[in-house]
Amino acid sequence: FGSSILAAMPLRCVVFDLDDTLWHTIDTLTIAHDKMQQVLSERAPTVDASTESFRNAMRESAASNPTKAHDFTFLRQDVLNTLTKDPVLAKEVFDIWFAWRNKPSFFPGVLEALSALKAAGYKIGTLTDGNAEPCKMPGLGELLDFTVSATEVGASKPDARCFRACEQKADMKSEEMVMVGDNLIKDVQGAKDAGWRSIFCRPPPNGFVGSDRDIVVEASSPDAVEPHATVDHVGAVLGLVQGWNTAM
Repeated sequence: FGSSILAAMPLRCVVFDLDDTLWHTIDTLTIAHDKMQQVLSERAPTVDASTESFRNAMRESAASNPTKAHDFTFLRQDVLNTLTKDPVLAKEVFDIWFAWRNKPSFFPGVLEALSALKAAGYKIGTLTDGNAEPCKMPGLGELLDFTVSATEVGASKPDARCFRACEQKADMKSEEMVMVGDNLIKDVQGAKDAGWRSIFCRPPPNGFVGSDRDIVVEASSPDAVEPHATVDHVGAVLGLVQGWNTAM
C-alpha cells in the first residue's frame, strides 16, 4: 500500500462505493438488461432494446434533462416511456430490471470483509452514483449504518454534497471518514477534497467505466490523483484502517 496519512482523529466510519467495488457491475447489469429485454421482446417486439441503442437513448435523455442527469432511475424510466409509449408497460419493465439490479454479483469475500469491519466497531456506509438499493439486499443491508445516493443528494460524486451527506448520517467529522472506491476522480479525489482519507480499490479488468453500458463520459484524466492507499479487494480495508489508527 502507498499512503500519505492525514494528521487527524482516528477513523471511525468506512464508506464504500458499490459498483465495481463491492460487486461486478457488468455481470449484474447484463443479467438485469437481459431480463428487461426478454419482456420487451414479448410485449413490445418493435422496440430496439439492444445494449448500444439503450445506452444511447439514456445519454440523449441525460442531455435533454440536465437537472436529472445524475438520476439513473429517472433516465431509465424516461427512456422506457419513450420507447414503449405505454406507461403501464414501462413501469412493469423497469420494476423487473430494478429487481435484478438489486441482486448483484458480489465479489468473493465482500460480505465477510464488511462483517469483520462491523464486528471491529466501525460504522459502515455506502455512497453511490447508481440507483441500487443496498439497504434492501439480503446479507448487505443488515451490515449498513446508512446509505447515500446521487439521486438523494441531487448531485453525483465528486460533488462535496455527497460526502457531507455521509458525514451527517454518520454523525462524524470529515477526519473520521474514509472512502473506498474504484474511481480515482469520483471516489478518491472527491474524498480528498472533502477532507477524508481515501482508499482506491482497483476495479476488475472488465469494469463498468468506459464499457458499452456506461452512459457517462469522463471529462478529466485521473492520472494525477493519488489515493492515500490502494488495495485489490475490500478485504484489505480493515487491516489498513486499523494500522492507520494504531500509528496515530
